[in-house]
Amino acid sequence: MLVNYLVIENVLSAELLQQVRHAIATGPFNDGKETAHGLAKAMKNNQQLAVAPYEKLLDTVGRSIVSHPMVQAFALPHLASRPIINRYAQGMEYGLHVDNAYMADVRTDLSYTLFIDDVANYDGGELLINGLSGAQAFKLPAGSLLIYPTGALHRVAQVTRGERRCVVGWIQSRLRDAHQREILGKLNALKDVLRQNPAQLPLALQANECAQNLLRMWGE
Repeated sequence: MLVNYLVIENVLSAELLQQVRHAIATGPFNDGKETAHGLAKAMKNNQQLAVAPYEKLLDTVGRSIVSHPMVQAFALPHLASRPIINRYAQGMEYGLHVDNAYMADVRTDLSYTLFIDDVANYDGGELLINGLSGAQAFKLPAGSLLIYPTGALHRVAQVTRGERRCVVGWIQSRLRDAHQREILGKLNALKDVLRQNPAQLPLALQANECAQNLLRMWGE
C-alpha cells in the first residue's frame, strides 16, 4: 500500500479545466524525451504540450493547484515547478523510473498528476506507484488530482485505446520528511474539527499551538 498520498476531486474550476482541454486540442506537442534526464529518458514515450504558447495558462493551473486548501494542508508547499501537460497516444507508456531530485531548482518532495480525461475514454494508462506491498494503480476521474511522494518508483502503463492526457508537476514542501507532514496534517485536521464546537476552542488553540511550533521546529 502506498502511504502519504492524497486524492482531490474537481481540483480546478470547470472553466480552467476547459481551457486546459482547449490547449490540448490546439497543440502543438513535442517529444516528451526532451524533458527527461538520465535513466528516465530511455523509459519515456509520450508527448508534451509546447510551453511557450501556454506559459500564462500553465502558471494559472499551477497556482490554482498549489493554493487549493487541501493541497496547502497536505503538502505545506514552499515552491512549485511550472506544470507540464502530457499526452499518451495508443501504444505509448513511461517505464519504471524515479523523478529527478530537482526540477528547475525546485526540490521535488511531492509529485502531482491531474487527470484530464474520463476513464471510459481510454484503456490502460494507469499510474502505478511502488509502495510497501507492491505497486498501487491510479486511474482517476476527469478533474481529479493525485499527490504522492516523488521518491517512489513509478510508471505509466501502456495506453491500448484512446489517449491519456494529464497535468503533472512537482512541489517543494516546507517539510522534507513525509512522516512529519503526516503528523502536522493530522494535528491541523484535529484543530479544524475542534474549532467547530465553541466548548472545544481551548483544545483547538492548543492543537494549533502544537502544529505551529512543530512547523517552526521542523520547517525550512
